[in-house]
Amino acid sequence: MTFSNLLMLRIDESLFFGNSESVHRRVIQATQQYPEAHEIILIMSAVNHIDLTGQEMLISLNQELLNQNKHLNFSFIKGPVMDIIEHTPVITTLSGQVYLSTMDAVNALKDI
Repeated sequence: MTFSNLLMLRIDESLFFGNSESVHRRVIQATQQYPEAHEIILIMSAVNHIDLTGQEMLISLNQELLNQNKHLNFSFIKGPVMDIIEHTPVITTLSGQVYLSTMDAVNALKDI
């Protein structure tokens, strides 16, 4: 089942200085391919670590999407990763929500 207002992207590796730019570029490309999607869900189940560059990219991405009236949401963030980012602007300025699972995110956002 698909929902035109949702765009879900899975990040398949840790976010760090070596891949942050390409992840950012891929998310923006996807939002351009699906302009009707205004709730963007990054599935973070494969992310084991986020360095400072990865955090800065997520903060920038959140603001860029917000400027387009889109909301960035995260699902399935591992505990050690959340421990790193929970008190940083990655979470405190997030335009969307953090969901324990992708199914929780879809259920909450599918009708918005």
